[in-house]
Amino acid sequence: MIQIFAAVGLVGYLSFKNAQKAVNDLANQLGIDSTLMILDSRLRATQKRPAMEVIKEYGEIIPIECYAGQMNQVFMNLLSNAIDAIDEKINNVQPEKIEKAGADKLTSLPTRLPTPNYILPKSEIEFTPQIKIRTELTKDKKFILIQILDNGVGMSREVQQRIFEQFFTTKDVGKGTGLGLAIAHQIIVEKHRGTLEVKSVSGHGSQFIITIPIYRIED
Repeated sequence: MIQIFAAVGLVGYLSFKNAQKAVNDLANQLGIDSTLMILDSRLRATQKRPAMEVIKEYGEIIPIECYAGQMNQVFMNLLSNAIDAIDEKINNVQPEKIEKAGADKLTSLPTRLPTPNYILPKSEIEFTPQIKIRTELTKDKKFILIQILDNGVGMSREVQQRIFEQFFTTKDVGKGTGLGLAIAHQIIVEKHRGTLEVKSVSGHGSQFIITIPIYRIED
């Protein structure tokens, strides 16, 4: 199932009890859609750019047991980071320069995990800010894969190596604490025994890949 949404005035809010375990539909369970609703005002069109297009590719997967409130925080941090990356690209490059240079369309990504050399291909079209969210079950049915991709400013290899360090940030003073991605990494790795990886091409966008094992979480 593929769904494409532009931010046109979604209204909604969903709260979670901290560390509450639940087995539900994955998108609702992890707070993906509710997080998008909370971030709706940031996805809308501004004077500098059109509304960010959110592409949702939710594959058929089985329910998992997880800490729903903490996973909600992970998606808030990762999606906020994607929005920041797109806004930074818009602010640093004039729109006409983006249009002439071509843009990164996430819809042209391959269905499988892209390699670092083929993550966000360029195409000669007008720049459209996009965020793609993809969920799928691995072939062995032991893991859930969740990918968040953006066609924002991207990051260098040096930044990628440090992106999950506490207090590390590339943002201006007062605009970032350097904790968001570090907290997301800690929740995935320590609380869910999964992995959180990043692939990025500077100037073209980033992809965060979450892998969560399907088994009961032990306290």
